[in-house]
Amino acid sequence: MYNPEQSLIRSIDHKRERRVELSPLMESAYARAESEVLSNPDYGIQEKDFIKEYGVGRVQSDIALGDRLKRKFASERSIPEINSKKIADTFEAIVLMQSEMSEWLGSNASTLRTAPYDDFVNKVDMVVEWNLPEQDSQVLALAVDVTFGTSDIAKKIAAIRNEIERGDLGSIQYFRNQDSTDKSPRLHVARTVVGVGQPVVEEVAGLWMANNNKALGIHPVQRLIVDQIGFQLTKMHQYAVRLGQLETAQAYKQAYDAIQNVRAEKQNIDVGELKNDPVRLEIVNQTREQFS
Repeated sequence: MYNPEQSLIRSIDHKRERRVELSPLMESAYARAESEVLSNPDYGIQEKDFIKEYGVGRVQSDIALGDRLKRKFASERSIPEINSKKIADTFEAIVLMQSEMSEWLGSNASTLRTAPYDDFVNKVDMVVEWNLPEQDSQVLALAVDVTFGTSDIAKKIAAIRNEIERGDLGSIQYFRNQDSTDKSPRLHVARTVVGVGQPVVEEVAGLWMANNNKALGIHPVQRLIVDQIGFQLTKMHQYAVRLGQLETAQAYKQAYDAIQNVRAEKQNIDVGELKNDPVRLEIVNQTREQFS
């Protein structure tokens, strides 16, 4: 069936992806993200904190592997691709900070950046845990994408589809809850892709650099992220059910129930023109296509 949104996205010249540049604003925002959030242990999980659980040898080996994959990733990327990663990292940092300050992912959510091992081996950028009253906490793994015009989103969603077909979801080897009372790995974790285009990142980065937390607290990008997650969880759960992967379906159903509570909190936020964001459209279209 002809899909005009999908056709529009795929008809745009792929040369756009080779013209990704960092504005002075994004250069400054990335520097702040790196110093205040991405290297801050309060916002991220550190492998070295798990020596008691895994032993020195295992942790050192995993740290070395993460470092080696990170260097390999950097060496194989063009300057535009490196810039795209910086934009994604900046957006990730803002989401992490605003999830704590402005409850972007809900009032019961705690959000952490994954350890480099889980980032490069398990392909998980962030982990969200919802602590629900009288229920077990629910954990969701997130991959972040801000690049329009590449096949990255298709690959990430295809990887999730393959996991569901195998009945073998992803894992987070280095996991800790917000107060570090639970440091056991999370297995069979539902995951989704979230993202927005570079202009949206520039907009929220400008507010962030101006310390305009009031505007960030009501910014519609939070509703966009929550809706992206909810839409994917619905389609992925239905797909797992059709395949008879009942354990996998249950993992996605539990994550969907958690995000529904957040959607209720955000229902009065209007996404407005953000519904036309090209990265958002690509995530929606790839989800529809790959889980239909």
